[in-house]
This record gives sequence, structure tokens and C-alpha cells, in this order.
Amino acid sequence: MLFYRCTSSVMKSYVSNLIISSFVFTIFILIIPSGKMTKSVKTTIGLILIILVFSPLVKLKNIDINMNDFIFKDDIEIQTNFIEYVYQEKAKSLENNCENISKELGVSNAEFSVVYAINVENQFEVEYIEINLKNAVINSEIEHINIIEKVKKNISEYLDIDYKNVVVYE
Repeated sequence: MLFYRCTSSVMKSYVSNLIISSFVFTIFILIIPSGKMTKSVKTTIGLILIILVFSPLVKLKNIDINMNDFIFKDDIEIQTNFIEYVYQEKAKSLENNCENISKELGVSNAEFSVVYAINVENQFEVEYIEINLKNAVINSEIEHINIIEKVKKNISEYLDIDYKNVVVYE
């Protein structure tokens, strides 16, 4: 917005200077008597007007403006927010899938929390998962021996993470 205001005021002054100069030169041409000097005066005035017309281009060439700051800044911010949203949704989806895996193994009401990071290539990576068994219910029809270990093993295989990165809180 600042660039626009700055450009707008520069354009107004440029156009007003051009109009005033043209007006003054026109009056000057009308006032000078016709003779040998008239042709060279008109040529000089024409050259001065050409210089006035093209002078803003020379000034703009010397100004270092990074248009990416004006054009892409908001887009990058929106894309970054969207990517973060997508990663959060992916984590939620993985948590829901882990909950389904634990239910299939006979453990229901377990709470899962996927902790992830974004790698150098801007890819989603699961660092570890926390399983809270505080409110968990184990199905009485299924054998209970090592059921938590089975859940950990299946979750680590599903998420393709090391077994020790499946943290269980009881």
C-alpha cells in the first residue's frame, strides 16, 4: 500500500510538471518572433520535453524494488498456514487410525497423540506417539497377556517408527 501511495504521488507530480512545462514552452514558442532562431528554439524545447517525458524511467531504474515482497508475501503466508493445517489434519487422521488399531486388538478409549516434525525437505515425519491408557478399557473376551506390547508393536509398524518411540502412559 505504501508503494502505491508513493507511486501515486510521484505520478501526480510528474504529470503536473509535464503539463506546466508544456504550457510554458507553448507560450514561449508563441512569444518568440519568427526568424532564424525559431527552428533551433523549437528543437531545443522539443528535446527538453522528451527528456522530461523519459526522466521518470531513469529514476525508476535506480530504485531497487523487490516485487516479490509485494506480490507473494501474503500467498506464502497463506500457503504456510495451509500446510500447517494439512499436517495437523494428517496427525489427527493417524491418531484416529491408531485408535482403530487398538480397538481391533481389544483396547478401547485409549488416547493417542502423534508428535511430528517437518524435515528439511518440508515433509511430515512422525517423531513419536504417546498413548494414554488412563481411561482405556481392555476387552474381557481377549487374552490380556502382553496386550499393551501388541498395541505398541502394531502402532510402531503402522507409523513406521521405532518401537521405543511408542510411549505408553498408564
